[in-house]
Amino acid sequence: MRRNGSIINYAAFMITAFTVIIYFAQRMYFPFFEENFSLIPSEIITKFQVWRIFTYLFIHDPLSYLHIFFNMYMLIMFGIQVEAEWGRRRFFFYYFLCGTGAGLFIFLIALISGENSLTMGASGAIFGIMLAFSMLNPDAVILLFFILPIRAKYLVILYAGLELFFELSGAQPGVSHVGHLGGLLTGFLYFKYMKYKFSKRKKRRTSKKRSEFSVVSSEKNESSIIMKNVILEKLRAGKGKESLSDDEWQYIKYLDIIHDSSDSEEKSGIKSDKEFINEVRNFIKL
Repeated sequence: MRRNGSIINYAAFMITAFTVIIYFAQRMYFPFFEENFSLIPSEIITKFQVWRIFTYLFIHDPLSYLHIFFNMYMLIMFGIQVEAEWGRRRFFFYYFLCGTGAGLFIFLIALISGENSLTMGASGAIFGIMLAFSMLNPDAVILLFFILPIRAKYLVILYAGLELFFELSGAQPGVSHVGHLGGLLTGFLYFKYMKYKFSKRKKRRTSKKRSEFSVVSSEKNESSIIMKNVILEKLRAGKGKESLSDDEWQYIKYLDIIHDSSDSEEKSGIKSDKEFINEVRNFIKL
């Protein structure tokens, strides 16, 4: 699905606009948003504030413009293209699925490791969008750092490798590499599921077509038997070739031509055709 029109009609722009509004509200009421909507594992466990797994997407570091700028820049750059392929509803679903999946991944890792770091930002969802773009446009060329050209499929692999390295090495503290990897993983699982769903649907359609073909073949065989009985009844009654209709005569000639070939029985699919033609020849000359 490809849509044209103003950028403001895209879900990617609507999400960006809403996130920017929240960002400036943060700068005015910073403690309120951070304390109530960022992802803090201990708050989810002790107070059951499960909404944090989702709402952290709209909260960014109010002391840094770069955090929100790069997230929203990548959302517009990749998101518009993905939404143009999918449509608004599917894009909305996928964006929040990847963001929530990343949040859940952060929370589960925190439970295992015992850490209680505060997380905020849409990076997990953005990484999911970047994955979707690379799946839909694998050979599209992206300028890495606005300088180095690289194909989209290799860019995602590069980012995934770097995020895994930074997480394991601890070389870049203060950044939720787990969230980035969680967004990529959620997007990857989504594409795997959609591929499985499409394959299953295709098998059902193929099975339905085969079933319909079987019914049609059965009906054709039944019609063929009726045609043979009518022809033989006329010939056995001594009415001769003149009693046959044009359709009946053409049917006889068709079977006669088929059985002149070496693989006639395989083509016809009806083993009694040859016997039928032989009996017809006892009455008339073909």
